[in-house]
Amino acid sequence: MAASMRSVPQPYRRIWLIILVVLLAVPALVITIVTLVGQRALTKTTDNVTFTRGEWQPPTQALLSSPMQVRPVPGWRTTTTDLGVTDAAPSTPPLFANDPAPFRSDSYLGNVDDRAFFMVGNVGAPAPQWWLVAVDVSNGGRVFRPVPLIASHARPRCYLNGPDAVLCLTDDANDTTAWVINSHSGVVEYSGPTPLTVYSSRFIMQQVGIYAVAMKQYEGIYGIGPTANTSWFVPGYGTLDTDVRNPFLFAPPSLATQSAGRGADRTITFSLKDGTVVRPEIAAGQQQERAVTYLGGFAAEVAVPRGTTDVQFFDDTGRRAGRNSAPGTLVGSGGLPLVNLTGGGWALFNTRGEVLIQRAAPDDAQPAVIGDFLLISGDQREDKHQYDLKSGAEMKACDLPSGYFASDGRVALGYHGYADTVRTLAAVDLTTCDTLWTTQSPVGSFRKLWRINTTLVQLSDDGRELMSLVAPS
Repeated sequence: MAASMRSVPQPYRRIWLIILVVLLAVPALVITIVTLVGQRALTKTTDNVTFTRGEWQPPTQALLSSPMQVRPVPGWRTTTTDLGVTDAAPSTPPLFANDPAPFRSDSYLGNVDDRAFFMVGNVGAPAPQWWLVAVDVSNGGRVFRPVPLIASHARPRCYLNGPDAVLCLTDDANDTTAWVINSHSGVVEYSGPTPLTVYSSRFIMQQVGIYAVAMKQYEGIYGIGPTANTSWFVPGYGTLDTDVRNPFLFAPPSLATQSAGRGADRTITFSLKDGTVVRPEIAAGQQQERAVTYLGGFAAEVAVPRGTTDVQFFDDTGRRAGRNSAPGTLVGSGGLPLVNLTGGGWALFNTRGEVLIQRAAPDDAQPAVIGDFLLISGDQREDKHQYDLKSGAEMKACDLPSGYFASDGRVALGYHGYADTVRTLAAVDLTTCDTLWTTQSPVGSFRKLWRINTTLVQLSDDGRELMSLVAPS
């Protein structure tokens, strides 16, 4: 070949070289153009994605029934004595407490509607006595007589287990004792040994909404039966997605999600009531990945064969809710699904999979839905926005008070600090962003506040009395 080239006259040799360069360059140029066009098409598709719109219908929210524009005052009051707890050792009276150190104590177990459950103990005694008590927070009345929980070593740990039962466990030296208590009547329906444990590598107990589950890593999730035994079982990784925790203001979840196994992208959604696996209505070859549950259903990132991920929406039986598919990633918003879109911006959807509001910024949005308000924050402090969901109009963006935990739909309440320093309760008006009022508890106080269904409940500084906080008359 080299000899042939040497035999070609100089002008023709130059022409051959030009032709060779062109032949090599044209395919590369074509590939570059096709790639750029493809990228532009993809960007255009995700940037200009549109969805079926829906009407704003507020999800079920447990908003405070008493307005909070003015500093509230005590309404009903109830003490451990009012509830029927006997004061066996006057030097160490029973308190709404589960630890003698106020900063470690939290006596509130949970609620089912207006029935709220608390642990009471004479925590200062060498061998404390313990009781389960229940209060109707609509009026401060007793739901049932105190249930004594005899524990020889560690204090009992109690969990709601559905709408009708409370499960209490205490670890003794060699085994665990369980009580299963009717949450309406206080009748102890089972008392005795159990395979469950409070602290053990065998099971990790967790409260999820109003249900107790036993998790076993690398094996799966177990339900709890009427004799404190394991009941239904869903195999999987054995750790629940953190987004399933009962969100502030919204109804407790009926569904939960776990990874299918160690290192798996696929997730499994199931009923907390009976362990029924909810299989989403997705096409063959698609796979459910990260999911967010909410009242009435769930949203899931669905991996499609071409390697991309779309968020799809489902009811609580797994049927598709609407036909929207949103390219992006899910955010656990507590009551409604929010998607950070692949092409930039975000979109908030209702439980039927219809878009409520869509904006171009910020790219990594974190939402809070409070009444008819949507508060959005991003990676930067200036990336905050607030919207009126009834009109879609943007408003002045407020900062939620630190430790936000309750609202009447207009005023947001935050409670922060520590018992060994000072705790502060602050109220912020979400229409003006003004701090309306604050209160503080003294150092070393047992005082705590909870939003229990639609009532604001406070524990007294000495730990002996519960009270509702209501607007002054």
